[in-house]
Amino acid sequence: MISQFASDLRSLSDTLRQVGGAEAFQGTTRFNVCSGQDVPAVYSDGEGRKRWSSFRWGYQPHYAHGGQILINAKVEEVDSDSFFRGALSGRRCIIPASGWYESHGMPPDPYYVSRSDGALLLIGGVWVENNVGKLTMAALSEPARPNAGNLNDRMPLCLSEDCVDAWLSPELTDRGELRKAVHRIDVTMLTHWQVSNRVLSMSYDDAGLIERV
Repeated sequence: MISQFASDLRSLSDTLRQVGGAEAFQGTTRFNVCSGQDVPAVYSDGEGRKRWSSFRWGYQPHYAHGGQILINAKVEEVDSDSFFRGALSGRRCIIPASGWYESHGMPPDPYYVSRSDGALLLIGGVWVENNVGKLTMAALSEPARPNAGNLNDRMPLCLSEDCVDAWLSPELTDRGELRKAVHRIDVTMLTHWQVSNRVLSMSYDDAGLIERV
């Protein structure tokens, strides 16, 4: 699973920079994004156009009882989970992240997982409007693959940049066809290192959080 990540959008790829609304978020820098906070993401609007928007991290359908939210969804189960009904087929998004945090052991030692080339990770997600019209999202997770540090049994679904159009296409609604069209990044692109335990507190949000200790 993923419960904290960094979002450094000072250097967007050409693919993301050309998406509508990118100028509103280019340069946004967060080093400790946590549940319930707003974060930039890319989605397909009602007319099939790719757009940037601000999403609350915590998927919250208007019918959710007691204000229930979920920040993660298992990619292998999301299509059959009634809480996320219709999301995988019609409401997918991409959450650009410079890396995510994992805590390992007890007491927990935090680690930062990112791409070794410094490029942004494109985390697949699903979104929905809540009962006040706010866009909310959950990050998709998959079983952990080697090179993710063996820190957790799950990891974010990290998409290859060449399938951005396919992931956001409103015409791709069948799960089988989606799986054929969408690719994950090569896991050897990932690297990780231990970071300060300051990241375990929501009070801190600075570049020092991702520095190696």
